[in-house]
Amino acid sequence: MDPEPNSKPPWVRLRPDPGGFIYFSGHPFSSRRCVMCPYQRANGATVTNPASSDSAASVRADVWLWAVRVFRTRSKAAAACSSGKVSVNGATAKPAKLLRVGDHVHVRNRGHERTLEVVELPTKRLGAPLAREAMVDHSPPPEPRPRASRPAASPAQREPGSGRPTKRDRRDIDRFRGR
Repeated sequence: MDPEPNSKPPWVRLRPDPGGFIYFSGHPFSSRRCVMCPYQRANGATVTNPASSDSAASVRADVWLWAVRVFRTRSKAAAACSSGKVSVNGATAKPAKLLRVGDHVHVRNRGHERTLEVVELPTKRLGAPLAREAMVDHSPPPEPRPRASRPAASPAQREPGSGRPTKRDRRDIDRFRGR
């Protein structure tokens, strides 16, 4: 009996396990170990299901910061975590730190400090209105910008329609500006 034309050899296929897991059956001469083969299960080995509720109830810190639009890119979020600008519940967070609902995240970004509480755990980038719903911002309001005591000096005004400054006009302008 010939094998199906586009089928893979039996040691390459993933086979379902009666316990609900999928394991790599492995070639008899292969050095690759299977995730959960019957021999390992019989000897008391355990494997956590990747789709279990524990993994669904947590998200990486860099992914969450990117998804709720604290950082523009995930690589910038990871760099901020690695450089110690992000802390979770008072402890410095690495990019792979798992966040859960209720965690408090403190971020220093571009001179601003923000304290955020995790409400939702998105894994994909959200729009701005949804991103605001995925977190509670406990940051104090930003300080008002100091106003200038005197108005800024306006650049020298030229008469409309006078055209481009000549070389002599340019020298006068530079001398006036102190260059």
